[in-house]
Amino acid sequence: MARIIANQSTVLLPESSPAKFILPFGFVQSPIIASLCLHKSYLGETITKLSNTVGINLSVYMDDIIISLNDQQKADMVLERVQDAAERSSFLLNPAKTEGPAEQITSFNINLSHDNIEIEQERFDKFKNDYNSATANSHQKQGYKNYIKSVNPNQSTLLI
Repeated sequence: MARIIANQSTVLLPESSPAKFILPFGFVQSPIIASLCLHKSYLGETITKLSNTVGINLSVYMDDIIISLNDQQKADMVLERVQDAAERSSFLLNPAKTEGPAEQITSFNINLSHDNIEIEQERFDKFKNDYNSATANSHQKQGYKNYIKSVNPNQSTLLI
């Protein structure tokens, strides 16, 4: 079903040889189509089964999959199961973005670990610089502060 939906929703990637088909960029429907394809695939079924397993916390946002559990050996097995399901579903996992199992991972420039979440230092420094440069626009400054506070209230107090 996922392959049928994807095949009916793709466009030819310009100047690709051999021909490659992709979901169209910039269309508001593309994330919905991608999510539907994931859900209807073997990988999606595997993710659903895992998320219904006691002791496994799993979240998916767009193409990021985060799996949390307290048992390192089980985490290794779950990662292998997800990788196998992804391969079977013809979903390519990016080895450069695949992390863990580990005590801490990074997603969307946010460091995630047990009982802690914070913006990566390099990204935080950029936000801090942008915050200080936005002196003429109080709404923009408040936007930076609100976002940082929503991730880690302690980091928001470091804005000067």
